[in-house]
Amino acid sequence: MTEEVRLQLSRGITVTGRRTGVVLVSSWLRGVHHVVGDVVSPGMVSGLQQLEDSRLNKGLNFTFEERQKLGLLGLLAPSFRTQEEQMAHCRQSLQSSKHIVEKLIFLLELQVQCRPTGILAFLLFRYVVALGGRDTGSRVGDARRWRERNERLFYRLLSEDMDIFLIYLSTRTVASACREFGTIFHRSRGIFISAYDKGHCFDVLKNWPEPNVRTVLVTDGEKVMSMGDQGAHGMCIPLYQVCRQICLAGIRPHNCLPVTLDVGCNNQSVLDDPYYIGLRQERVSGADYEELVDEFIEAIVCKYGQDTLIQFESMNVQNSIRLLSKYRDRYCVINADIQDIASMVLAGILASRKATGKMLGENTFCFFGAGRSALGTASLLVQAMVAEGVSEEEAKTKIWMMDSEGLVTKSRLEQYKSLYAKDHSSVDSLEDLVHEIKPSVLIGCSNVGGAFTPSILRAMASFHQRPLVFALSTPSECAECDADKALRHTNQPCFNAIRKQKTFPDLQGCCLFGSGAPDVTKNLDEGDAQRSTGFTLMSHAYVSPGVTLGVLCTRMHHVADDIFIIAAQTIADMVTEEDLKQGRIYPPLENSRQVSLAIATDISQYAYDKEYFLTFKKCENKIKALFVKFFDQIKVITFFKNPFF
Repeated sequence: MTEEVRLQLSRGITVTGRRTGVVLVSSWLRGVHHVVGDVVSPGMVSGLQQLEDSRLNKGLNFTFEERQKLGLLGLLAPSFRTQEEQMAHCRQSLQSSKHIVEKLIFLLELQVQCRPTGILAFLLFRYVVALGGRDTGSRVGDARRWRERNERLFYRLLSEDMDIFLIYLSTRTVASACREFGTIFHRSRGIFISAYDKGHCFDVLKNWPEPNVRTVLVTDGEKVMSMGDQGAHGMCIPLYQVCRQICLAGIRPHNCLPVTLDVGCNNQSVLDDPYYIGLRQERVSGADYEELVDEFIEAIVCKYGQDTLIQFESMNVQNSIRLLSKYRDRYCVINADIQDIASMVLAGILASRKATGKMLGENTFCFFGAGRSALGTASLLVQAMVAEGVSEEEAKTKIWMMDSEGLVTKSRLEQYKSLYAKDHSSVDSLEDLVHEIKPSVLIGCSNVGGAFTPSILRAMASFHQRPLVFALSTPSECAECDADKALRHTNQPCFNAIRKQKTFPDLQGCCLFGSGAPDVTKNLDEGDAQRSTGFTLMSHAYVSPGVTLGVLCTRMHHVADDIFIIAAQTIADMVTEEDLKQGRIYPPLENSRQVSLAIATDISQYAYDKEYFLTFKKCENKIKALFVKFFDQIKVITFFKNPFF
């Protein structure tokens, strides 16, 4: 017996159907699930909406069955293409583009609606216009309105083509995005929590549409690279980090949540910007700031779970150190500015041992700059030296630091610098300090462009056959030196040979160089970004994606410093003899995804040995399968099985 029934839905929608026994049959009840990330039930969106949503669109990769279920018949050409065929077509389009402007236009066509990094597309739009003129801008605008958008192809292209990756995710691009964020801002790509949301953080988080957040990248925008306080415009930093982790570690976009804590801004030029989108007030500090951060962290854990990875970035040195110390043993928290960069520097030093023949404890380290990166690196170096058998006190004597006032001494102590203060007379000049202590490793994190002068570099080369020079400051105009200058002044004959022959006959005697900005590593002949030279691109892009992948897959609740030492050793182990002969102390960026997977695998083994591994009781033969699945999820669209078909 069939009975006509009417269902009054909660949103005021009435559905008519027929009841047979206890089964309700209705054409409306085709889809019963919400859209979750890139997983969608048939019937929840129309065919046209499916094509317009870059996270769901696959273009000609939709199968005939999918086209039937999703209402795509007639909206796509009958031809079918595999994703590999689509990738080949995209690569051909990029290769046929002779000008960088055309390459960027093509990427914009794919990425304009991607989440959560779409704001960078608007920056690239302005960059393309600057390169190609107004006609180019018009072409890009037309492309943005009608060309195919495909999130998966965009991220695959970005992760597999390092030339495009360097342009799109360069520190210069991100710095420009921060400066112009108010102008290019059109829609939110993350969560903004203001000082006035105190007491309502959980309610704000409930407005984020993705329920399965696994990692949260949060900043308060107070120390954005070398630009200082950018307030709410610091949102570009977590957006940039999210895109990097998606490309290099295969993290699914909907698992990432960028957050900005807008507590004001102390940069008057930013506050005077008519397009500034944040609170126009001085920064909230002290107890009010602390209570807001406490509430935010608790809200994240309450909503998404204890194993949610929270990554702090671009905060001032005091807040960075204090918040990391406060939360690291209570929640799953890391600080990218402190720990990621420290791990990369340690990796470079460990890899260089084959060339220098020195153990960690046999080096003398000179830091120019005593901020977050310097203190984090020094702390990790001390722990690594202790692991090699050096006492903690002796390890600290190997580290010398200079800040804006000169050598850090016991006569002028700041609490967070006191561990490395020396009982020494004041030294105001970096060159004087270099001549006095004769460091084998020179690390710059001062944001003072050109601070490593020719005389300093020549002095380093006179003290050691293979000195290490790290210029960590970003963007490139703030770097202490570049590869060209470092090589020129540590071995002039070698430099001349490379310029003439464009080969690397013998780098013995040249420094080993690492930079923090892609723009710093230059082609010695043409001045273009070049990864194939013997001078490595030092970026903590190696560490953060691998650590994030490892932590998320193991679901550990706390991240110890051991994790970053493991990451450093893994990276160092992947540097070959051939890399060292060419002066590289890091793996090529082309291998970045393999590096991320290797780091995550080693972290998982460590977590299993320490009984931190919460995903599986046994991880034999499961780690690899888990990671392969994790990587592939950004490439393949998945549908819930629909019981009504």
